[in-house]
Amino acid sequence: MATTYLCIDFGANRNAVRNKTIFSNNLEDQFSNLVQYKGWDFEDFVRSCFLLENSDVFVSYPNFNREPYTKEMGRDGDKFTITYYNNVAIRFPQGKKENDLVLMGDIMEKSNGHRIFNVKAILTVSPNVVHYAGSFS
Repeated sequence: MATTYLCIDFGANRNAVRNKTIFSNNLEDQFSNLVQYKGWDFEDFVRSCFLLENSDVFVSYPNFNREPYTKEMGRDGDKFTITYYNNVAIRFPQGKKENDLVLMGDIMEKSNGHRIFNVKAILTVSPNVVHYAGSFS
């Protein structure tokens, strides 16, 4: 089975919010409101909870408009296409006793296949909500 990697960008919205109409708090402010992680450092939280190997995650695309949009970038000789998928949810199960972590964000996919998930929000959800497993590439 091929290995699939998920590149997650916490830096773009860590200390400032780029689009205040959607999320008004930066990621560090959102993190400070997660009760189960009081006393943790933001960087330790990211490393402990999201720098994982061989992990099952659940991806959903709850956006009303599910059509990605594309944008041409670069100059004449170096043009490439970027495809954006907005408002994607990625759920990281934490076990039966702790709330699962959910990252909301946008996926940016370059024409070479490289994908980056730009995090806009950090949320928690009850682990009792049913996960529906599937595969994607």
